[in-house]
Amino acid sequence: AFLTLLEAEKSQRAIHFTSIERFPLSEDIVRELAYPETIAPEECEKFYALHTAPWNQEVKISPYFTLHKIEGDFTHFSFSECYDVVYFDAFAPEKQPEMWSQPLFDNLYRQMNPGGILTTYCAKGVVRRMLQAAGFTVERLPGPPGGKREILRATKERT
Repeated sequence: AFLTLLEAEKSQRAIHFTSIERFPLSEDIVRELAYPETIAPEECEKFYALHTAPWNQEVKISPYFTLHKIEGDFTHFSFSECYDVVYFDAFAPEKQPEMWSQPLFDNLYRQMNPGGILTTYCAKGVVRRMLQAAGFTVERLPGPPGGKREILRATKERT
């Protein structure tokens, strides 16, 4: 969310960001991680505003970034909107198997706008095949520097 907020402001593009969290981090852990101090120290206040924003309502963090945090279980969430981008940031299938199912990816595909993109750090073949079975066109891309070797980008074709 923080990197998206920074990009929204840089490009002056309005973003409505929805995050569904079942186990949100405590404020103590968020501050201990000191993430914004590494990425964009001049924007620390906005980073912490993301974490202290109230749950289950839209909050305007900046002129270009509105956050809607939902405290809930993603695997049982009823989507009411369609999305352009999904950052699928679940733990690995071995650690969190309930997040990696064909019905879940089928549902995400239905909730994506044409041309919508889903990205995930998990580049396993089984995940790629589930995304393809849902209808996405899937590509393996180089991962971030110093991190994962590959990531997946799944795109819903434009109609």
